[in-house]
Amino acid sequence: MAASQSTSERARSETGNSVTSRFHDAEPSEFILSSNWVLWTNGVKSFYETLYERSENLEIQYDPVLHGFRIKCLFKDEVKVMSLIKDILDEIVQTEDKKGLETSDKVIGLEDWRKKTRRPGEETKVPNKYLFPRDVALCDIRETWNIPEQLFQKGITTSSILPESVLSEVQNLTDTVLVVSSNGSAVYIGASKSGGADKAKKKLDTLSKLFLLTPRDMAQVIQIFLYSEGDRSTLGEYRFLADGNDRLLRSYVLDRFDWPQTNIRYPVIFQKGVTVRLNPNNEPWEETKSISNTILPTVKDGSGKEEFDAFKLNNWAYLRKEAVSSFVPLRPDTSTAQSLPNVTDHQSMLRPKIEHWVSGLPAPRENKPDLIIQTGDPIGVETRNSDPQLGGVPYSPARQQENDAIHISTPPKKHDPFENLWKEYREAATTKPLRASDNCDATSSRLDEEHRPLISHSHETDCRSFHITMNQKAGSRAVPSIFPDINPDMMTFMNKSLGRLLAPLRMWPGFIDLRLDIGRFCFLNVKKSHIQRPGEDDDEKHYKLDRIQNELNKKHSENDKLYFTRVLTNLGADANYIAHMTKEDGRPMWHRPANGRSSIYEFTCRSKTVNGLDIDFTVDINTESFTSRVKQFKPEQNCFAVYCTKRAWDFQIVLSVSQDLNDICGRFVNDLVHSLRVMPKNDGLPELEVSYDKNYDIEILAVRTRNTACCTSHVSIKTTNPTQSALHKDVQRLYITEVLEMDRLNKVECGQHIQLKFARYKNNDECPGVPLKWYEVSLRSATFSEAFQQNEKLELGDETKWTPELHKSGAVEELVRKAAQVVKNMDGIGYWNDNHQDELLRSVAPVARPAGDQGITKFW
Repeated sequence: MAASQSTSERARSETGNSVTSRFHDAEPSEFILSSNWVLWTNGVKSFYETLYERSENLEIQYDPVLHGFRIKCLFKDEVKVMSLIKDILDEIVQTEDKKGLETSDKVIGLEDWRKKTRRPGEETKVPNKYLFPRDVALCDIRETWNIPEQLFQKGITTSSILPESVLSEVQNLTDTVLVVSSNGSAVYIGASKSGGADKAKKKLDTLSKLFLLTPRDMAQVIQIFLYSEGDRSTLGEYRFLADGNDRLLRSYVLDRFDWPQTNIRYPVIFQKGVTVRLNPNNEPWEETKSISNTILPTVKDGSGKEEFDAFKLNNWAYLRKEAVSSFVPLRPDTSTAQSLPNVTDHQSMLRPKIEHWVSGLPAPRENKPDLIIQTGDPIGVETRNSDPQLGGVPYSPARQQENDAIHISTPPKKHDPFENLWKEYREAATTKPLRASDNCDATSSRLDEEHRPLISHSHETDCRSFHITMNQKAGSRAVPSIFPDINPDMMTFMNKSLGRLLAPLRMWPGFIDLRLDIGRFCFLNVKKSHIQRPGEDDDEKHYKLDRIQNELNKKHSENDKLYFTRVLTNLGADANYIAHMTKEDGRPMWHRPANGRSSIYEFTCRSKTVNGLDIDFTVDINTESFTSRVKQFKPEQNCFAVYCTKRAWDFQIVLSVSQDLNDICGRFVNDLVHSLRVMPKNDGLPELEVSYDKNYDIEILAVRTRNTACCTSHVSIKTTNPTQSALHKDVQRLYITEVLEMDRLNKVECGQHIQLKFARYKNNDECPGVPLKWYEVSLRSATFSEAFQQNEKLELGDETKWTPELHKSGAVEELVRKAAQVVKNMDGIGYWNDNHQDELLRSVAPVARPAGDQGITKFW
């Protein structure tokens, strides 16, 4: 006898999918499967016990009112599910038929059920456990977590906010079983204890809130501001960086971590780089250009060998370390996930603790107060002053009418000493190759050397920057203004945007950094018709600063349109000047705590995910304790660009977020640290040797040594948060980082191991445009740094104790004020920088212009 002659009565899906979309296999489907048999309570139990033996985690609920099954599944599984239900019903009916259907307590025919007079208590009851998929039904505690309605109505499902890897981690952390509904509207939770289910629901709530609060409309460059030191009425104009003088071009040095393929980046800067010059009195360009003493260098001699006091040879030493033989050959399928312990086995081999850098500083200069040494400052020192960007999209210049008229000489091809480190480096991110018409090497016409005279250099007598006023000197003070030095509108916008960015980060486990980097911007997407031509003084191209700021924001929301270099100088004397910087009253701006120095070996690595995608990460190894940390290395960052119209340097406020990869890469990091061999040399930087197993399938792209000196300033700040006291203390930290490139001397493959050896570059004659040592400067606030330490230990699905009102502490505004003070005193920093792009530092033949219009000289 047929158990069921079933027909399916389709119900419209609650997800709002159209009928046509159901024909896609991955689309969710919901329907009711009716039958001519009615199940009693014991029949329901028999059905589900059989179902659980045959299949996994199906959403099938028996409806005792309709005497049918409510089914949720994917469209592609409809036939399979219906056949499974029919087979189980057939089996139950046939078994009961042999015993006698008249006395069965499991099933009854639909017509007989309608005729039968039922007594109270005979109604079919479906136990709670059968409302859940199998794996959850077998647990003692069963719960359902539903996605927030506001998300589900927008078509956002659990797969969007809870990837499989996240659900797996939540299961492990809460000791629960999680099953996602087929339509993505719910997660079924099974646990042995009620506490586990409650903890899982709380984590799912937090993760959905994280998704809901994460901004989707924030550009990489959130906003560009013009900082004019309270001057709001002055007019400004756009000028090419190379317009009339090469000092600024020479001093613009690119870091190959931030901007790969520098052989392409430099020509773009020389061709399209634009600066904003203030012109309050409409001074003629020739007159302004002839002023020779606008900027004075901090260091009189650019070839000086003065070292940065914090890390000079007699004041800092790198500790020796021998490799620890603890390698265990990996099988190709061995997981690299392992927690990384602190390495202390070799502490007995370390040399005695070196002297503090404050003891080796020079005596205070004349007319300056005594040096203040703060020896009891307990503030910790961060080992990185910035997060380099990886995977940035190479810039593809837009087509310009003037390109056809510019002739460029092709320089002789030079051997790149970094080729062994950078070959195919970040190639995956190169998605916008230059067209032949945009490539400087593809230009067909070349000018003879005699027709391409060098722009004259007169060192100190040359004007270094053209976005400064004619009355400025290095370290000069701003002219008093009736307007606030820092525009309140700028801080209001920053705080509002930071509020949006910080809100979801309370639930982010990983590394968060809010810092202020000092460097120099270069605008690459200014409308050509708005730029003053070389030698031109067009009054109609003098614009109000508000208009210039609005135009820059429209055209430079992506990083590839707005270059920023953190390379300030390669001179240790410049770094010493910044560390000893003074306030207007002559007092030191910064204290240098005795524990304010740190150093790391930075290994930049690349691995591949299970999907074949590249994942880049850095391993930072402390040069004293040999402890380490590993984090994701990516370009995504949110920044506020502050362009200082009266100064040689600018700054940006960056909020960067990176994932802690110790669970993924921990075993590799452990092996790397244990295998590390440090061999100090007489010239300072030691040689490094590392070894790791081939089966990790990880490539070490580059190695750098970062020496960081931390200076501090204790300030009282006024909060805008009504729940806090009006004034509270903060510690501002200035980080001066000495960055040294390391060359890979050799690579040896021995059995299953790869052995690499690195040493400091001795010279750079073969490729002088690549910097080997330079200095970077950043500022941080202890208010934010200490709060973000909670995120480093945060468990997935939990929230930190710091509140979303953190941005109202006033710390950001005070940090911006301090950065403005620093920038005002460092115009002469980096005066002697040289990117060695000599082939680009030449004037080009006059550009042919329409009849009646005099030809002008273009500059690169």
